[in-house]
Amino acid sequence: MARFGRLSAGYFVGYSKVMFVGGLIGGKAALKLSNLWLRSIFLTFVVDLALKILFYVLFQRKNNLQRLPGIHERNAWTEKHAV
Repeated sequence: MARFGRLSAGYFVGYSKVMFVGGLIGGKAALKLSNLWLRSIFLTFVVDLALKILFYVLFQRKNNLQRLPGIHERNAWTEKHAV
């Protein structure tokens, strides 16, 4: 699919079509819902994303940073092993 920052045109066109159709379906469904339902669905997703980010920052990011070497160690390693 994507290699070294390049995206295949076929995948791009396919994703664009699917996203467009999903937007049409989601828009029609949103028009049928009341404002109270839309607000509660939106609030649920926002709170869920906030909790995920909070747990990532508190737990996962701390563990990942402890496993990474320091910036000076990485620079010294890349200078020794330059291609």
